[in-house]
Amino acid sequence: PKMASTSSPLKPVLVGSVVGVLEISVTYPLEFLKRTLQLQQQASPLSRAAALSFRGPVHCALHTLHTHGPLGLYVGFSSFVVFAGPRSAIRWGSFETLRSAADASPWARRQRAAQVEAACGLGAGMVEAALGQTPSQAIATKMLHDASPAGPRRLHGLWHAVHTIYTEHGVRRGFFCGLQPAVIKGGATNCIRFPVYGMLKRLMADPAQPAATLPPARAVLCGGLAGVVSAVATQPIDTVMAQAMGLESHRFKNSLAC
Repeated sequence: PKMASTSSPLKPVLVGSVVGVLEISVTYPLEFLKRTLQLQQQASPLSRAAALSFRGPVHCALHTLHTHGPLGLYVGFSSFVVFAGPRSAIRWGSFETLRSAADASPWARRQRAAQVEAACGLGAGMVEAALGQTPSQAIATKMLHDASPAGPRRLHGLWHAVHTIYTEHGVRRGFFCGLQPAVIKGGATNCIRFPVYGMLKRLMADPAQPAATLPPARAVLCGGLAGVVSAVATQPIDTVMAQAMGLESHRFKNSLAC
């Protein structure tokens, strides 16, 4: 019979929190460029009235560096940092909880490992999106949109942005706008990411050793490839989410209309 796991449930939560903060600290400039270009839509009155339209990510990066310096690529970063730990903790904690429940389920034991990981990843992604990702990205997107060439430049720092958003839009419209695409994207991302990571991990593992002992370099490679696959697959949903969270979210009756 399979021995019950004795590892602490706090371990993936703590590890996920640290990894989340480190990850967003390195990758946020790319998130900035992506979100800025997503918000630059011809259907947007703000974008049409802007004096500058970016031709692509390189143009956006060079203009931002020239105008605002390196810190210009970190507009809205504070919101991601504040939520990075909780988001990653929710993601990995939920996944480990669901995975442990699946290990004890007779149904799960009859399924293939990739199917169980996909189901657990879907659930973890939806929980993370609802509790952590939506408010975090709603704040960051509005700050970024406000500082863009099309923005009014009214928001000055994280706490001023939070106060202004709450005063003008309330909790639901201000911090949970775009909840539906965020939940769909979160579930789809993890539904893809975890199985792809698990598959690559099993393929790269030494046959003489369990997959859990995969060397760090191979584990990083597996995680990177899994992230690329999930990001490409969910990009359309991410674009809709950006529009639903920006300064013009009031233009859309709901996420479907967006």
